[in-house]
Amino acid sequence: MKKLTNLNEGVIPIHRQDNKGKFVYYKDKPVYDFELDYEDDSDPRSIMNLCDPIQNKNFKGYVYFFGYRFKEYREVKKCYPTIQEFNTIKHQFREQLKAVKSQNWIGKKLIEKALEKLKDSNDIDVKRYDDIHSIIYPVSKTNLFNNRFVYLICSMVNPYGHAEYKEIETIPMIKNKLHKSNNEWYKKSKNNEEKIWFDIKQLQIDIWHWCKRDFQHLKEKFSQDEFNEILNEEYKIRLENDVNIINKMIKNFNKNGEFKISSFAGKDEVKFRKYFHKYLKFRDFDIYDGEAAKTNILLLGENILIADDINTTDSTLIEMINRVEELIDVCGGDKEDYKIFCFTLIGK
Repeated sequence: MKKLTNLNEGVIPIHRQDNKGKFVYYKDKPVYDFELDYEDDSDPRSIMNLCDPIQNKNFKGYVYFFGYRFKEYREVKKCYPTIQEFNTIKHQFREQLKAVKSQNWIGKKLIEKALEKLKDSNDIDVKRYDDIHSIIYPVSKTNLFNNRFVYLICSMVNPYGHAEYKEIETIPMIKNKLHKSNNEWYKKSKNNEEKIWFDIKQLQIDIWHWCKRDFQHLKEKFSQDEFNEILNEEYKIRLENDVNIINKMIKNFNKNGEFKISSFAGKDEVKFRKYFHKYLKFRDFDIYDGEAAKTNILLLGENILIADDINTTDSTLIEMINRVEELIDVCGGDKEDYKIFCFTLIGK
């Protein structure tokens, strides 16, 4: 296996200069370009690392996460005096990645290096016949970044378009439809039902744990009964506040006719996204249509690549994995017969 330092995957921000050699600023903030070619990932100027495929044992089957992740600020603070400056650099890098129509789009080299990493660590070569059977991705009418991302991976599988090369199966997922009459958001959907639902029980468990964590420092100052009363009061306040936000989100979803958490949630999107289930579905077939499911599980193959552009909470990846595993269950398959590789270009 090659070491990380041999893959030249480092990303170093370079302060942009104009034709006269003067540094460029926008709204008093420096504007950066990004250099991708260098051989030492430990360079303190680098803002990200390429991570090995690591098995996620929260799933019954063989699921591996790999791709890029931004470094923690503590890893780069010698080069970037403030966390605000580091956040600005990360934001500019994301924006350049979204510029997919650019002639010198920087995403292509990042993708190539990550897939090279997959080959070195798991002996999975997307250019080799029958190594990856299908690619699953969330399709978007507006997110050209992810569409270009998937297109590039597919072109690497069949780089010359020769007949002897296989065509990789692309299986898009889309947002599930909302039903305005659906007032049962907090009830888990049935196994044969494509209904979005919100896991209120898990939220209640998490809020209780957060209260205990946040008030742990008070435990020695009060009796056990007094401490429990403080926790219960805080728990009720937090739960009521969160449920009010969720209800407004759901009302807004129904009004707009589509599932889009960010349409209302804003900063709460990250917090609540993971509690929604079945908000993605396969675009071209219904999991619960027996014949269609059996046909499409053959298209999946045993080695599956799930691709998403930017991963902030793992929620989209986990949702796609859950839907794939649900398809396997419906068709009577064994999850351990499959390998799922989850690739994100930018991780949290």
